[in-house]
Amino acid sequence: MAYVVLVQKQKKRALFAKLLSAYFKGIDLCREMEEFNTKHFPILDYISKDSVLIANNVIKIIQDNKDFSFTDESACQLFLCFLLMIDNYKKYKDKTVSSIFTNIIKELPNATIYLKVARDIATLLNLDKNYNEICYICYMLMSLRKQNVFDVDAIVNQMQDIIYKILENIEYRLSIDLSQDMELVKNLSLHIYATVLRKDMLKPANLDCQWNELGYQYPVSFEMAVIASSIIKEYYQYDVSRNEMIYLTLHFQVAIERLKIEEQKIRAIVICHYGMAAATLISTKINSLFGVIRIIGCYSMHDFLNLNKHDYDLILSTEKIEHSKTPVIYVSPAVRENELEQILKYINNKNVSNTLRLIIMESMVLNYKRAKNIDEILSSGIKALIDAKLVEPEYLNSVIEREKISPTDIGCFAVPHGNPNFVNKTKLLIICLDEGVKWNKSMVKYIFLFAVSKDDFNKNFTPLTIFYKKLMRLNLNLDKVDNINNKIFKSKLLELLNI
Repeated sequence: MAYVVLVQKQKKRALFAKLLSAYFKGIDLCREMEEFNTKHFPILDYISKDSVLIANNVIKIIQDNKDFSFTDESACQLFLCFLLMIDNYKKYKDKTVSSIFTNIIKELPNATIYLKVARDIATLLNLDKNYNEICYICYMLMSLRKQNVFDVDAIVNQMQDIIYKILENIEYRLSIDLSQDMELVKNLSLHIYATVLRKDMLKPANLDCQWNELGYQYPVSFEMAVIASSIIKEYYQYDVSRNEMIYLTLHFQVAIERLKIEEQKIRAIVICHYGMAAATLISTKINSLFGVIRIIGCYSMHDFLNLNKHDYDLILSTEKIEHSKTPVIYVSPAVRENELEQILKYINNKNVSNTLRLIIMESMVLNYKRAKNIDEILSSGIKALIDAKLVEPEYLNSVIEREKISPTDIGCFAVPHGNPNFVNKTKLLIICLDEGVKWNKSMVKYIFLFAVSKDDFNKNFTPLTIFYKKLMRLNLNLDKVDNINNKIFKSKLLELLNI
């Protein structure tokens, strides 16, 4: 019975912090407490101003700590938990939280600094030397979200297996390789470590509706978050909440944005039968000419055939290789001009393929059973782009006028497009029709509208050209694509386009 009461005390603190944290910003906690007391509930009738001052001063000391720094949200949670701790200890000196946190802290190898700070905090909160409360404070310091931590390397090392399992699954299911993004590895490690440690024992505030919309705004990143959540459940038997999925979505979207604006490193190996000197010469020359290529190993043919791991994207070889699933470019120790041109072509194609794959996976897909005419289809589809603020209202007329000048139907699909000046953000709109509509000369079942922004268009937007070229080759094979499920449709389209 006593144990149940102690656990309920911990839950009471977590719930108190969750309910009130929506009213606090973490900037001036004393003033924010006064405002809450005046505008919402007379809380200062139940909690003394002295307790507020003590809790606020402790938060300032924590924020001055150089070993770690908390988000404003976490600082609010600490502040509110401290208020109840002070109040409860005044009333029930012999009744504190259960020893569950003591057991948790014992199992954590990097708790030493946090424990030292927790002891100092317990003293400042006048909790005497109650070890269970000290461990509870230590647990909060370790599990709440932080902006800076001293033990990042230890956490990354501890989370290595699960992080790379997540990234492997993402590459397998979405064909997007994020394993070289060390910033993502670090941030995911810290986030998942805190999430799993926190579990349901501390309640973060609910995200508002605007945040929850991020799941729909970034469907690829959200799908990555879903994959990560399933791996977390597999490893820790912990069901990740919708809130946590949105935070994971943000981490993955940042990584995707980096992928878009930075050249992705291409992992290459050199196979050379002339000896190590020649292989090193090839490696050095390639590294000096192409910063995007990282040579991760040099091998003889014998050693190459006995490799267990295939963690490379490109093979540069002086010898003929039969039946390789990985692209091979044949080079000589001199690395001649025509060989350099082949490497450059491969780099450009790979970067374009990455960009194009992301565009297709982030595309907006609309399914219509039937439509009366072209104008009805375009009006309905482009309205969705306008509502999402991706294009301006004038874009619709620019597309319709462009179709009047020269229709864009080719077999079973059409590729209408409009004025880039009216596009705010590049987006691919795909419209699938159960019943074809007469376009110009064809019965069209698929419309691919590539709304390209002026900035992207002025960059000589290669993905647009490549996409159209691949569509031309595909043509009637599109009938093999099932458009009932948008996720399956996109995956099948990528497969057919060989992207």
